[in-house]
Amino acid sequence: MPSLSRSTLDLLMLACINMTIPAVVTWKHHSGETSSTLALLSGLLSLVVANGVAVGTILSRRKRIGQDTSGGFLMGAAGLLVIAGLLTTAGVYSISKRNNYVELALSNIPLDEIHPEQKALVVELLRRRAADSRDYEQLAAQIKPISPALYSPDSFAREDIIRRVLEEYKKDVAADFTYHEQVERTMTDFRNKMMKMDPDYLKSFEAARHEQETREQKAFQLQEECVTATQGLYEYTGAHTKEITVSNGEVHFANDGVRKEFSRQLENSKSLYAQWQDSLQELLKRHQHLRKAAGLGPKS
Repeated sequence: MPSLSRSTLDLLMLACINMTIPAVVTWKHHSGETSSTLALLSGLLSLVVANGVAVGTILSRRKRIGQDTSGGFLMGAAGLLVIAGLLTTAGVYSISKRNNYVELALSNIPLDEIHPEQKALVVELLRRRAADSRDYEQLAAQIKPISPALYSPDSFAREDIIRRVLEEYKKDVAADFTYHEQVERTMTDFRNKMMKMDPDYLKSFEAARHEQETREQKAFQLQEECVTATQGLYEYTGAHTKEITVSNGEVHFANDGVRKEFSRQLENSKSLYAQWQDSLQELLKRHQHLRKAAGLGPKS
């Protein structure tokens, strides 16, 4: 039996995420744990965040191994997200009580024509988060893989190569940080507006999002630490090109002191990168755990 391609496996992983969240949200709502409005909002936000994390992880992995990402893959990912949003809405509301948050978010209806005001704020949040993710995915799709690959011996070969790899890396992570800052601004704006209008609703919203936001913040902190360590590694190597040479795919050192410091920084950078990726994977595993807890998967 022929093995599946990496792109197919990536889409299958996204499909699993986008099928799990609607099922879990529906189960939690019908079990009486959340109201219809809060269940839908939490579900839609979880979809946006989970897909953003998953797509970001995939793009990050592909960039570091020198693999391009096709427009077809991004279109497929976007299509799965839309379908999952519709399934979430259908699961929370019956046909007779169909909610129009998704329809309103996708429509061109001005916010000042949406009532009550609480609904308008939720629609605004969904629109802005969707726009943030769309802008990030478009930017990430334009970023070319780093060559030579990050942390590879060839990336330390010469001063000009070290400088180019470092600049490409800074450009890549700048897109991640810009996206994170935009998401923070969007959420802060939503919280400030909702606090003035309905503090009780905001309190429930914050409680429902607390664990997810804690995990997201942990992942971002690890990325920041990884970026700092990696930039330090390449800056150190660039300052010691006379003591560090590369031949036949191996790094050689003129003295033991430089070798030890280079090895320490390289190991630390790789370790932080691995921890960051593990943290992102943990965000995805959380959805699988909820799926099993809801009786939607095999029990161990």
